[in-house]
Amino acid sequence: MAYVPIHKEAYMGARRIVILVSVLAVMAAALVVSAQRRGAVHPGEVTAPALMTSRADLMKKAPMVDAPGVYKIWETEHTPQLSSELIQVYGTVPMHFHPDGSHRLYMIEGEVDMVIGDRTMHMRPGDYMMIPRGVRHKVTVTSQTPALAGSVAVPPFDPARTVWIEPRPAMAPAEERPATQPRR
Repeated sequence: MAYVPIHKEAYMGARRIVILVSVLAVMAAALVVSAQRRGAVHPGEVTAPALMTSRADLMKKAPMVDAPGVYKIWETEHTPQLSSELIQVYGTVPMHFHPDGSHRLYMIEGEVDMVIGDRTMHMRPGDYMMIPRGVRHKVTVTSQTPALAGSVAVPPFDPARTVWIEPRPAMAPAEERPATQPRR
């Protein structure tokens, strides 16, 4: 094997490149470790604050809608894109519709007879329903205990825009309900 002389400048340049690549590798490894500690490890993955609340804590707050003896609604989240609510029904919520968005509900407790448009279904815990925007609906509790459902409305639900086809249930006085929450 023959010895090939290398100029000092070329040697120093190559050495700088090796050092730079090594430093970049160490920095990249440090970023990966830092991301793993934060929980983000895949391309496109981010870390952000989560929204979590317990039912007990949520139901300690004044509901955003309170029709005593009929139903209550607690808002869990409201963004420009959607709103989510916890709905507790005690009796019959008269026929009505929402012009502002479609509603998706998941039954948590109790049983109801749900009328959506021209369909009626007996709903139990674990059942799901989607009520399209503007479609009339009515719910009647059939269990001995109140019904509880989680709801997501897209776009957000505004109870003041509800259109009542049957007589609207009496609402709790405004001073007993919270002021409208600022929208995010």
